[in-house]
Amino acid sequence: MKQIIIADPRKENIMNIMIMLEKDYVIFPARSAAWMLKVLKQKDIDLVIMNIDMGGGNRAPGLMKKIRSSYRYKDLPFIVASTDTSADIGNARECISMGKCEAMVIPIDKREIVSAVEDMLHSNT
Repeated sequence: MKQIIIADPRKENIMNIMIMLEKDYVIFPARSAAWMLKVLKQKDIDLVIMNIDMGGGNRAPGLMKKIRSSYRYKDLPFIVASTDTSADIGNARECISMGKCEAMVIPIDKREIVSAVEDMLHSNT
């Protein structure tokens, strides 16, 4: 079974995505960048769904670079979720430019997230 981290400082966002994905995956929730990185060290993760702003100055582009600097996760796919502010859009574009990354606007649509997860996991096999 595929393993996914859903990382977001807001518990509600994590729960909403978990409900949307139903029971098709093993999901590890992470409300901080530090916890997400800890899970990545301990598990074989297939996909990260992450808020563009993880708080504490941790933004998705920097976290993606850090994670992908590890050989183990050099091709790890990401889905980044953001608001529609210009700063978030700029960060989302930076993530997309790194490859194997899709961006979504919060609130996330169920069909959109399910389709993106399936596409990202299929392209990673």
